Amino acid sequence: FNLGVLAERQGKTKDAVSLYKEALARKPTLRQAAENLAVIAQNNGDEQAAVKIYTDILTNYPDDAGSRARLAEISRRKGELEKAIELSREALFRDPKTLQAYKTMMQVYYEQKQFSLARLIALRASKLDDADPEIAYTLGLINLAEKDPVKARAQFKKAVESRPDFLPAHYQLCRMAFDQEDYQGAEEHLRRILQSNGKNADALLNLGVAYKGMGQLDKAMATYDEVQKLNGEMPELYLNRGIIIGLKGDPEKAITLFKTYLARKG
Repeated sequence: FNLGVLAERQGKTKDAVSLYKEALARKPTLRQAAENLAVIAQNNGDEQAAVKIYTDILTNYPDDAGSRARLAEISRRKGELEKAIELSREALFRDPKTLQAYKTMMQVYYEQKQFSLARLIALRASKLDDADPEIAYTLGLINLAEKDPVKARAQFKKAVESRPDFLPAHYQLCRMAFDQEDYQGAEEHLRRILQSNGKNADALLNLGVAYKGMGQLDKAMATYDEVQKLNGEMPELYLNRGIIIGLKGDPEKAITLFKTYLARKG
């Protein structure tokens, strides 16, 4: 089991899975090994396998709060919001310090536009872990919904300060920077996003827009060339190329690109 934990922390997921399974074969009551397998399956998008493992854990350990909280989060992602709330409450009844249960409830109430309840649950969750980026991020979304962008920005910044690779907050901060025509700020967040996935065509396209906003037209066009290699079918690529070519004094070519954009966009 401990070798599995080490392998997982080193990013060797396949090795970790193999070691956890071997640990369970030797000691079937090793609940944490089963839970780690379920979390790996869930992170890899195999929610069906994760649900089976969590359900098996609850069969053997009916009072396990963590598995209930994980099942609640899967239910939320499936759109089964009432079930998610019920499972979260059951988890908290068994262990009031189950952070995942609070986070699931917080997100469900946000999705239901019950912002006061979502904020209350978020504040309770923050008492367990004030540095959790998901809590700050959700509070930021609530502030946006309540038309308070200043507080929203502060929460999104708190999220990325707690975890620099927390992409959802970078996306929001990038969008807010564009809204304020803060192209340098947008570039900073886009580069963080691209550190995670350098082949993100949308992020690269927006990086080109940021360069254009800063007057760096050649860098913008070079970035659009990278986008072209990744996804030459993006309508916005033709629009943004056309804008720069028009600025550079070739209106006829720009008009051709705008027409291509309109034809592809519909």
